Amino acid sequence: RAMYLPGPHLLEGGHESAGVNTPSTRWFLAEGATGSFFDCFVLLSNPNGSAANVTLTYLRPNGSAIAQPLVMPPNSRSTINIETVAAQLADTAVSTTITSDIGIVAERAMYWPDISVGWIEAHNSFGVTETALRWGVADGRIGGARAHQTYVLLANPNPVPSEVEVTF
Repeated sequence: RAMYLPGPHLLEGGHESAGVNTPSTRWFLAEGATGSFFDCFVLLSNPNGSAANVTLTYLRPNGSAIAQPLVMPPNSRSTINIETVAAQLADTAVSTTITSDIGIVAERAMYWPDISVGWIEAHNSFGVTETALRWGVADGRIGGARAHQTYVLLANPNPVPSEVEVTF
């Protein structure tokens, strides 16, 4: 799926996302940010003929969590603007853990700068259904003529600290 943003050029900016193979009762979104520059959304789909009882748990950098219960009607979708859920989520980095009593689909979309000045760029990612001890990424770039920046974004949804080793 591809989405494009309007602007002075035909396709000013946008984002894309691959689909997922199957709905799941657990989703993990490692990255998100809210504040004066970013708009961050969790996107949910309930493709079932019955309602889904969903809990979104927003994990903040200081280790605190904010839970948001949600009932999704059958065959529905929902867009959640994270910064409007609670005052503590209005200007922060955030990860999201999503649980449901039936299989749903989850992804995260971010746009910038803030809609008040007009979105010109975005990125998107579907969630993962399992945490893991090892992850691989295929590409990253830093510096150069265009001053590239690459970020490795991590989340620990567990109640205990974890040690992480990143090898480039």
